[in-house]
Amino acid sequence: MRTETRTYEIYNLHELPREAQAKAHSHWAEHFDYSWADENEKTLQAFEQIFNIKVDRWSYDDYSYWYRFTSHYSEEEDNLKGVRLLKYLVNNYWNDLYIPKTIWGHNYKTKRKSRVFVTNDCVLTGYYMDYEIL
Repeated sequence: MRTETRTYEIYNLHELPREAQAKAHSHWAEHFDYSWADENEKTLQAFEQIFNIKVDRWSYDDYSYWYRFTSHYSEEEDNLKGVRLLKYLVNNYWNDLYIPKTIWGHNYKTKRKSRVFVTNDCVLTGYYMDYEIL
C-alpha cells in the first residue's frame, strides 16, 4: 500500500493579488450550484402544466424573485378577481390543487384515501416550494 501526502497553502481572499482574486471569484461563480435548483425548476414546470402558462424568464435569490410569463387564457379569464376567481379555480383546478387525504390504519401498515377530506400538502412535486408558488 502506498501513502501520498499533499500540502496545501490556504490564503484569505484579501491576501491574494487582484488577478488571483478575480480568478477565484469567477471560478466560484461558474461552479457554485444551489442545491435545490432542480427541485425549484420541477415545481415551476408543474405549475406551468397545471395552469397553462409559459414562463419565459425567471430568477430568484434569498430576498426576492422575478419572473415573466405568457398566459394562454382569454382576457376575461385573466381579469378575474375575488369570488369569481375563487370559483373559477375551484371549478377548474380543484383536483390538481387538492388531493385526497391519506388515512393510515392503527398499525400504520394499511392506508386508504379519504373520499371526504382533502389536503394541499405539496401537491405539485412534493417539495416545499409548492407552497410558495401557490
